[in-house]
Amino acid sequence: MHKGWGVAAAAATAAAAAGVIAGLVACGGGTPPPAPPPTPVAAFGDTQATAALPPDDAGSAQAAAAALAAIPAATPWTALAKNLHGSAAIGVDRSSVYWIEESDGALRRIPKQRGGVTMDLYSGTGIAFSPGASIAVDANDVYWTSATVAGTTKVNTVSRQDKNGGKPSVVASSPFTALQCVVVDDASVYWVQGNAVMKAPKSGGPGVGIAGGQTGLDCVAVDDKNVYWSLAGTDKAQFADGVIVSAPKAGGAAKVLVKGAEHAANVLVDDKNVYWQNVDKIMKAPKTGGAEAVLAPAGGAIADIALDDTNVYFTVKGTAADGTVGRVSKDGGTPTVLATGQAQPAGIVVDATSVYWTCQGTDENQHKDGSVVKLDK
Repeated sequence: MHKGWGVAAAAATAAAAAGVIAGLVACGGGTPPPAPPPTPVAAFGDTQATAALPPDDAGSAQAAAAALAAIPAATPWTALAKNLHGSAAIGVDRSSVYWIEESDGALRRIPKQRGGVTMDLYSGTGIAFSPGASIAVDANDVYWTSATVAGTTKVNTVSRQDKNGGKPSVVASSPFTALQCVVVDDASVYWVQGNAVMKAPKSGGPGVGIAGGQTGLDCVAVDDKNVYWSLAGTDKAQFADGVIVSAPKAGGAAKVLVKGAEHAANVLVDDKNVYWQNVDKIMKAPKTGGAEAVLAPAGGAIADIALDDTNVYFTVKGTAADGTVGRVSKDGGTPTVLATGQAQPAGIVVDATSVYWTCQGTDENQHKDGSVVKLDK
């Protein structure tokens, strides 16, 4: 997962009024909350149904969301961790799930098979992370972006942490410009820094700019040869000037792959295509350039997306404990609902066998009922 619901949560809520979408999302909350009153939604560990979303012509987004909320339940999920504090961006490797808890300003992990003991990889300084943290995992380390504010002092950082703990190192920092959407390949770390796409070697050394002056820059993705990024567009153009762009990793001219990509956020790539979210729709276009296509409507503002070989997975925050998780074929078609009744789901990530997501928790419980959730495919 690129980012957590932190940024996307606020942005998606405002999107209907302001037409703005950011690319992050997270589910989780703080200290263990008091026992909640009975609710009509299923609790974690209960059985939820896997069902089809309404077709593309089902009507308004509100109608689609209402139809989605009415779907009964049948595929079980498991809460690996509960009572979290603003859980947001999420990543996974062979053995563990990693996530950011923004309210605690912390990085944590837990065994991915059945949960267990949560390990603090970075327990923070007592200062919360601002919404919009992101995370990336490789064989040895975890990388994340964060922003903290203490009085008049603001620090934006890309950090690197050994998976076994220890003191994190700083890859890049700025007192002025937001750093977000960190991704990695075998040799380098990439991130968004304000209106610039940045890169730094894992072996150490300063960050260098791949592209600057990218107004509306949201997120970055990489494959073996190129870097890709999404520009949401500008207010002045009512976001109709959003684009998807690529450039060679080794340096060279940037190329616009998709024009008119309104509100483009959270760009991802596979061997043939680029994918991104447009408020409440999942989009796709060829990596070589060409017309965009709508894979599916999601029934609400999308918090995050993830890919496997055949599907695009997504989270829809909802308004309380009515968030949803779904997937749609990369070829398009009717989406499948994987989970309903989720407490504001945010970040999402997949491996070969399972889907994992964070839940921000509900406003009613001051986001102290967050969680990390697993569902077998």
